[in-house]
Amino acid sequence: YDWWQDNPDLLVGFSTDSEIHLNYHTFEKTNEGGYKSYFDYNPGTLQQYREWAQANWTLEDFNKRCGTNFDSWPKVDAPRNKDGVVGQKGNAWWETWTDFRVWHIKEAARRQCKWISDSGFPRGMIWDHQILSEPGDNSARYQRCDPLETAINEYCKVGVTRYGWISPQIWHSLGELALNDGSGDEIPSWGIFEWNLWTQHEYWAYREMLNCIYQYGVHVICP
Repeated sequence: YDWWQDNPDLLVGFSTDSEIHLNYHTFEKTNEGGYKSYFDYNPGTLQQYREWAQANWTLEDFNKRCGTNFDSWPKVDAPRNKDGVVGQKGNAWWETWTDFRVWHIKEAARRQCKWISDSGFPRGMIWDHQILSEPGDNSARYQRCDPLETAINEYCKVGVTRYGWISPQIWHSLGELALNDGSGDEIPSWGIFEWNLWTQHEYWAYREMLNCIYQYGVHVICP
């Protein structure tokens, strides 16, 4: 912060830890048979899950919501294979556990942005860094648990990762998201922290995509 005060034109801003999510992408490769990887079942996360649930519902309401019959909060568990609901989209218990996991990721990103903000840097210099998923992407919600909402909080601007040719509608939606992030900005501001066209490396394609991205409000890009 002191260095920035002495060199105000040399610091563009911050992006957070890249792509916070719960999916280990090589898990399926080392566990054959189509087994899906769902995380995170470690004891610390399960305790946080119980505290999150207890903050939102009574035990009776939680059981009613999830179709479970736990008789005390310490016995509340996440759904597992033996319960027959793991991976079952629409199952109330699985959806509640997934809501927690998405919240878990969103809070992890939020804390990073808050630490930077608490050091004195304004919101307009802080960008989150999450995968740009399209609405309704099942892998984003159920396996990575990082839908685009996890890139939004009160301490930062929206920041994403995305490769390949993207339709103008997707970039436009990011501009709209940036205008409705609670900051009250009249001009959208968002960032891309990993980007290239992946395989289509023609000059005209990069120029067209960059023009489109700029039109819809990007303020920082890391090709």
